[in-house]
Amino acid sequence: MLSIWFLMNLLFQDDKTEQDVVTEQVTVEFVLLDVLAVTRKGVPVTDLTLSDFEVREGRQKVDITLFEKLDLRAPLEGDFTPTPIDTEKLSTTGVTRRQVQQLVLAVDLFEQPVTEAARTFDQLDKFVNSLDSALAYSIDVRSLEYGSYTEGFTTNRRMVREALSKMRDQYLKDTVYVDEGETLLGGLSRRERQRNNNPRRRSSPLADLEYELRNCVSVRIPQVCMDNFIADFLDRQYMRSLRALGEMTAMAQSFKQDGLKTILLVSPGFSSDSIDAVYQLRDHILRTGRNENVSSNQRVNAMPSLGGRSRGLFNSSEMRDRKREFTDACLQNRVIVHAFDIYNRLDQHKRGTSAEFGGVSQATRDIYSNYNNQISSGLFEAAEDTGGSFTQSFGLTTPMTKAVDRGRYYYLFGYTSPDGKKGRWRNLKVKCKRKGVRLQYRAGYYSK
Repeated sequence: MLSIWFLMNLLFQDDKTEQDVVTEQVTVEFVLLDVLAVTRKGVPVTDLTLSDFEVREGRQKVDITLFEKLDLRAPLEGDFTPTPIDTEKLSTTGVTRRQVQQLVLAVDLFEQPVTEAARTFDQLDKFVNSLDSALAYSIDVRSLEYGSYTEGFTTNRRMVREALSKMRDQYLKDTVYVDEGETLLGGLSRRERQRNNNPRRRSSPLADLEYELRNCVSVRIPQVCMDNFIADFLDRQYMRSLRALGEMTAMAQSFKQDGLKTILLVSPGFSSDSIDAVYQLRDHILRTGRNENVSSNQRVNAMPSLGGRSRGLFNSSEMRDRKREFTDACLQNRVIVHAFDIYNRLDQHKRGTSAEFGGVSQATRDIYSNYNNQISSGLFEAAEDTGGSFTQSFGLTTPMTKAVDRGRYYYLFGYTSPDGKKGRWRNLKVKCKRKGVRLQYRAGYYSK
C-alpha cells in the first residue's frame, strides 16, 4: 500500500485581525491487490484482461488504475530481479512482468516434541527436492524462533538444504536415539531427555490438560481444581498466540525487497478467537467421571452449548493490535501466507486410538475435533487475510507443491481507496466475469 500525504495551508485574512493559519491533513491510500486466478483443477488462468474483473471495497466499486500480470515461472537462466511497480500507467490487457518465485520456508516448532520436529524437517527436505528443476526459486529458510538460516533469499538449492539441516540440528541437539521399533521415522525415534524424573510430554497440550482434569475428579471440589488448570492452560495458549503473531509480524516486516513473497508456514497453530473446547472437556469429565464408556444419552448431555467463555481473553485489545500489525506488515510488503498444520490431526488421531484414558467416546472425539479447529484458527485467519490457504494434513510435500504450482501467475491491481473512516477493516471482493475461474486474494485491510 502506498500512502501519499498532502498538507494544505488554508489562509484566511481579515483586515481587523492577525493572520490565522489552518492546517488540514488528507490521506490518500493507494492499494495494491494480488489476485490468483485458477481453473477448477487449480491450473493458472493467464489470459484474463481488465474487463474480466470487478473489484469492490465493501459495496463500493473501485476504479482500477494499475493492472499487471506477474509471471513467476522464470527459467533458471537469466536475471529476473523484481522491478518497482509503475503506478502511473494502465493497460487494459495487462503488462506482463517476469519474476522469480520468492518462497519462504518457515517453521514454528516452539515446544513441539522432537519426533514431530524431525518429521517436519524430513518432509521439508523432500519438498525442496520435489521442486521443478527447470524453474528458478528464490528461497529463504526461517524459524520463527531463530530467524533466517539462509541470511535472505537464495536460488542455490544446496544452500537451502544445508540451511534446513543446520536448523534441524539446532532443534534436535538435546535429544537421544532410542530403539522403538517401527515408527513414523523408521527404526529409530528421537525422544526428549528425561529431566528431573518428569514424565515425557504427551501427544498434545489438550491431552496434558485432560490428564490433569481427570485427576481432579477424586478431590473434594473437582470443578475448582479443574478451573485452576483451565485458567493456566488458557493463559499459556494466549501468550503462545501473542508470541506467534509477533514473530510472524517481524518476519513479514523484514521482506523489504520488491515483488510478491509467499510464506509456506508449518506450525502447530494458535488461537485467535477462543478455545471453548476446554470447557466442553471439563463438563464432560464432570458428568461422566473417569468412565468413557457411557450411553449415547450421556454423550449428548456432555456436550453443552458454551458460548464464548474464553472469547474475552482472546479478544483483548492487545490481541487485536497484534492481528492488525501482522495484516499491515503483509500488505505493506506484499506477503501471502500459506499455512500448514501437520500436528493437530495426528494428535487427535493418537488420542482417539489411545488406551491411556481407558478408551474414547464419541463425545471425546467431538471435543478433540472442536479443539483441533479452534487451535488452528489463527493460522486460518493469517492465510485468509493475506490471500493464502490453510491446510491440515499428515504430510507436507503434496499440499506445499500444490500451493507453489498454483501461485506461479498472479494479477496485480492498483487503485486509490475510497473515502471512509480511518482505522477500520475494509472488506475486499473481486469478481471474474469468465465462468469456471476461481479467485484467491486477501480478505481485506485496515485503512490508515
